[in-house]
Amino acid sequence: MVFDLDGTLVESNIDYERMGEEIKILLDEMGMQTKVEDRRKAYMVIRGGAESLLEYGLPLENLDATLIRLDEILNKIELEAIPTTLLKPNAVETLQKLNEKGYRLGIATRGHGKYAQETLRKFDLTKYFHCVLA
Repeated sequence: MVFDLDGTLVESNIDYERMGEEIKILLDEMGMQTKVEDRRKAYMVIRGGAESLLEYGLPLENLDATLIRLDEILNKIELEAIPTTLLKPNAVETLQKLNEKGYRLGIATRGHGKYAQETLRKFDLTKYFHCVLA
């Protein structure tokens, strides 16, 4: 059985507005030709990965450095949110019951691996999961 992390087991308070702003600044610095005016478009660019960055006009020679810095921005802002992240009601009880019944549990999340692991650790949930895919 596979769970999402944010919105399912925990309620995160990730500052997506700041994340979008930092992404837009980075893309401008790295020479992207198409301006990314709104936060949603910034996420569409990121979700599309290297291909969409190039389609929107990022110079090929800046691709690797841009991907590394994007990863750093996303990870930093997610990790900063951990202190304000809250456990969803009944999450522990549900995981305990599933564990007692012998289910193997996993996490699949859009978030970074370190963020997922640290969030699970914060709430002592790591013992319930056999796999975390981030």
